[in-house]
Amino acid sequence: AEQQQGLKIAASASILDPDNSSSFDGGYLEFEFVSGAESTDQLSILNANGISRSGQNVLYLLDGVSTTIGTVDATLDGVDGQGLRIDLNANASSGATQSLLRSIGYQNNSDDPSSGLTSNDRVIRMSFSDGGNTSGIEPITQAEQERIASADVTVAFTSINDAPSLSFAVSGTWNEAEPGQTATPLSFISNVSIGDVHAESFKNGFLLVELDSYNYGDVLEIADGNGYSRTGNNIYYDAGSGTAELIATIDSVETGAGRALKLNFADSSSLNDAVTSGLLEQTVYTSTNQNPASFG
Repeated sequence: AEQQQGLKIAASASILDPDNSSSFDGGYLEFEFVSGAESTDQLSILNANGISRSGQNVLYLLDGVSTTIGTVDATLDGVDGQGLRIDLNANASSGATQSLLRSIGYQNNSDDPSSGLTSNDRVIRMSFSDGGNTSGIEPITQAEQERIASADVTVAFTSINDAPSLSFAVSGTWNEAEPGQTATPLSFISNVSIGDVHAESFKNGFLLVELDSYNYGDVLEIADGNGYSRTGNNIYYDAGSGTAELIATIDSVETGAGRALKLNFADSSSLNDAVTSGLLEQTVYTSTNQNPASFG
């Protein structure tokens, strides 16, 4: 899950070597993102199964003695979306290397680890090189005898929907109209700031403006202007292209002719932070009551 501590990606993996090599000197373990990766993804060596890390050195604890079995590559260090490679040395026995494989962890500390991705899941390819080592027959060169095995593992990702942020200022005084005239609606919301670390848009969400106290005749509505327009119960937005896009509809219950105005967002990718903030600032107040202060 999002912001979970390091998760072992191959906790029960096994290394099987038909050659029964005494070590995998010159070999490596490498982990790379095949799909779904972004810069906030981290691969690390966990303190588990007798494995630990000291600087670039990877240590294996056996019978109370810690021995260096490999080093972390200077470039493929697992940090910020990079792959992770550990070059093995002569101390990297089959058991030590298997323990290392089982101690590789995945983590992501971002609040928005799936931004722009079609799938949250990460596919990681694990590759193991035996370094060309055999149990007894000396090869012509180790490089010629090197064997590499690989397998893909999927890290199923659960993203947490963090709450959006909202701030604004409210001010102004509504003036009742003279008899026979229509009162000017009051624009009373300003300096709106809406944000959501997850949302590229707020499509299919809603915006609710509710009065703390209600007097008979109070009306909340959306005023035309600044690219926003209303036709019937539909709210449109034109970013300057000359084409107005449907971005919201007025709720059938909380219509604004009462305590609350609810705008149900359309399935529109245009409903980003700025457009949604601007929409809220188009909210105006008026009253149809000729004596609005006398009713509660």
